[in-house]
Amino acid sequence: MNYDENTREGRHLTPEERIALQAEEIKQLWQENEQLRAVLRKAKKEIQEAIDNYELTGEHEYDISEHLQQALAEIDKAIGGKEDV
Repeated sequence: MNYDENTREGRHLTPEERIALQAEEIKQLWQENEQLRAVLRKAKKEIQEAIDNYELTGEHEYDISEHLQQALAEIDKAIGGKEDV
């Protein structure tokens, strides 16, 4: 049986039930968002470490530091602004 968002177990949901379901969905999305932000913060630290190590090693055939800096900028944009690591 196919239910839409206004029905559950073959009956119509009350406004309170719909609100409760939507609140639960928002909570789950918020938790997922926080998990993704944590992944991005970790990636940002790893990229910064790669930049630091890259700069310490000296001579390189190809300078990737600009690409790494761009990756950091994109992460900052994704997590809502620049954050110190």
